Amino acid sequence: MVVADHLAIFVNIIYANPQGFNGPTLIMGTLFFAFQLYCDFSGYTDIALGSAQVMGINLIENFQRPYFSKSIAEFWRRWHISLSSWLRDYVYFPIARSTKNLTRTKLYGAIIFTFFLIGLWHGAGWNYVIMGLLFGFYITFSEMTKKYRSTLTAKIGLDRYPKILNYWRIAVTFVLVCIGWVFFRVNKISDAWYILSHWQVGLGSFIAHAYNYYTWKNLFSLSGLANKGDFVISACGIAIIIIAELIERQQTIWQKIALQKTSVRWLYYYAIIFALVIFARFGAQQFIYFQF
Repeated sequence: MVVADHLAIFVNIIYANPQGFNGPTLIMGTLFFAFQLYCDFSGYTDIALGSAQVMGINLIENFQRPYFSKSIAEFWRRWHISLSSWLRDYVYFPIARSTKNLTRTKLYGAIIFTFFLIGLWHGAGWNYVIMGLLFGFYITFSEMTKKYRSTLTAKIGLDRYPKILNYWRIAVTFVLVCIGWVFFRVNKISDAWYILSHWQVGLGSFIAHAYNYYTWKNLFSLSGLANKGDFVISACGIAIIIIAELIERQQTIWQKIALQKTSVRWLYYYAIIFALVIFARFGAQQFIYFQF
């Protein structure tokens, strides 16, 4: 309600008419939707998990810092875990293990079919099917080129810098995921092709004039339909989410808070409540996954 619903202001405007915007705005809309979808869906899940815990029921965690994944396969082990793990256990494994000899062709076919079902599960639209097949292609291509990529990494000496290599893998994975989310969000396939083929239009000029205040003002003003406050809350919200997940590499935020004194714990709780009251957009946006 604070992060996702503010991001939705920009995402809805951009995706309603992508042909009316240049590359930097299309990139912003794509990045904003990636975090809108994550914050909306993971927040929706947190409500379900918290409500269940109040009644003494512990449900499985549905997200595990997915945007820090170093591969698409790892991403789907961290994203929408309840769906991906069910399809893995009841679709992928039965197909892959249906014969004694598991060939690469059958392995890749099982992957593609599983992700085809993931796309189709979201809706009988070509954009969903393409999204699912695209993620399936990512994983099969990764498996097919694993040996060559490992050899290339060793030849250029990148394997000697594991941290840099991990950052590179996270960045590449995130970009590939964002491309997949374009098909998830668009109203029609032609919009997706336009966004993916025009992201570079005006990008050079934007970078060259990034120091100019009006360059950024034009980026987030969107013809006056969204204001500076919405942009600031959106950008700060994304930053807070990223920082929080970096902190949670070893222990969750709630586990850290639980170790604090009672007064400190309640200070955190009241801060969150006031943030909701002040910054949330009540009733402005329905949860994305309600339609599924």
